[in-house]
Order: sequence, then structure tokens, then C-alpha cells
Amino acid sequence: GSVRNLCTFTSFSRGLKFFAAVVSDVKVCVWKQNADNTFERTVTFEVHADSINSCEFSSKNVLCTTSREHKIRLHDLNLENPIEVQCIEAHDDEVYNCCFSPEGNLLATCGADKLVNLWSLSDSVTLEKVGLASGHRKSVLFAAISDDSNLLCSASEDKTLRVWDLTSIRQRDALSPVAVPTVCRLRGHDDAVVCCSFSPVRQSASDNQVKICSGSLDGSVILWDVQTAAILLRCRHSEALLGCSFSVCGNFISSICLDNSLRLWNVGDIENVQCVQEGKISERESKLVIGSAFVAGKLIHAFASSKSNIGKPTVWTF
Repeated sequence: GSVRNLCTFTSFSRGLKFFAAVVSDVKVCVWKQNADNTFERTVTFEVHADSINSCEFSSKNVLCTTSREHKIRLHDLNLENPIEVQCIEAHDDEVYNCCFSPEGNLLATCGADKLVNLWSLSDSVTLEKVGLASGHRKSVLFAAISDDSNLLCSASEDKTLRVWDLTSIRQRDALSPVAVPTVCRLRGHDDAVVCCSFSPVRQSASDNQVKICSGSLDGSVILWDVQTAAILLRCRHSEALLGCSFSVCGNFISSICLDNSLRLWNVGDIENVQCVQEGKISERESKLVIGSAFVAGKLIHAFASSKSNIGKPTVWTF
């Protein structure tokens, strides 16, 4: 349905060495970053027997893909030709999305069964289920792990987000997965929540506020304070959101919208939030911004006119 079609189908690796995109129902294409910061298409390979919903890199250049067939697959991109290193049935229904912890040893998957499952990767490629997060009333469309790997955020078709405490996983009985406890529930969107992102961990002890940004089919981007579950600000697009993310410094949020626009919001001063940059492709080209990532003082993003016609990533400097 329409919600499934809005699932993320691009991924930038940490450090921006690789960019991957789903280019058909069963294929993934990978671009590699050159020394001059341009991207070159390197390989296209077939992944699933059924439609791919998303792809995500680990910090160790392992690519995870999710699909309608209830499975996730891991692919090692450290070799000249990517190889599949593991395939498991991760959920009892369609798997919408996945995310790795920053160090690459924890994977979260979410899907139409309303669950987030958590997997450890002992050697980067061998998966073991270590936890699950249960509580949403409808499909879980997106998940994100904080920079310190202590928190998980899930975004759902039930219009809410939930924040979960991952520290319990490190204290678990090695024989069975643990039920991950809820930290808070975030309510404020008027439609399905399709994306979320944690603010970077602050180095200053005086600034320990954990923030989350989220995007919804209602066209809004919301910035949340996790400790109080309060809405700090709300920004608007004219149509459904496709993605949102924080800059490395935490003072900017990028948001991708179904109206073909990519916006950059300065949220460093909550009282004077402003859209500092906006890019839009002309309507006649029927292109979408399908992915973006921050690195240093640049925002890298990619456009597509269809799943099979994805342009190589380009750069905004701000």
C-alpha cells in the first residue's frame, strides 16, 4: 500500500564511503565515493525473491536488506563482488526497515507484525536475536538507535513513536531474548510516522538533553525532548515526509518530502527556527529526493525519477 511505498530504500555508509539504493523490486545498486567526493556506480546485484523494502549499512560495510518475504539478508561489501553472508526470517510479516548501532554489533528490524526485533552480530555477519520491543498498535515503519547505543526509537503507522531502553540487552540471560522496556511514548503526529532520528550525543555535561526528530505522512517534522516527551518545535511541508536526520553538530535537521523538496532547518535556536536552504526539482521531471546524509559541512543527497532511474548523489554545502 501507500505506506509501504514510502519506506526508506537508500542508505549512506558511515563515513560516506558507499551509497546504496534499491533499484528494482529485487536488486540493489551500490555507488562508491571517489577521492574528489563524487560517486561512481560500482555494482548492482540481486537480493531477494520478493520486493525489497529497505537497505542499511553497518559501520563495517555490511549491507542489510529487508523485504516483503519476512526476511533480512546480510551482504559483505568489503569484497570486490558483494556476497550474501546470512539470510534469516526476522519477522512473522513484512519487514519494513532496519538500522545498525554505530559500532555495528547490534541490528534492529521492524515490520508489519508491530514489533522491533534486536539482533547481535558477534562477528559482523552472524545474527542472534537478543531482544524485542513490543507495544505499537500498528505496523512499525522505521527504527533508529542513538549514538551511544543506549536508546532505540521506533516510528509507527499508529501515529506514535516509542523510545526504548537498550541497556537491558547487555544484562540479559544469554539463553533468551529480553523484552526491552519503554522509556516514553511520543504522541503529536496526525498520521503514520515514517522516519525518526536521534540528535548526536553531546560532549558537554551541561547539555545532556536527548532529542529526536520525526517525520510523518501529515507533512510535519517534530523535534522532541525525550526526557519530558514534550514537543520542542514543529516544521511543515506541503505533503508527506519521506525522511529526516540531524547534522553531526545537532544544529540542523534535513527533511525530505513527497513534494520533491529537500529542506534544511536551523534548530540551534529553538525560539528562532528557520528553513535556511531548500532544493526542489521541477514538477515535470517527476523526481523525488530519496536519501540524504550529513558529513562535515555538507549535505549529500540523491534524486530519483523511479526505482530503476536513480541519479548519483550530489552535494550541498552550507
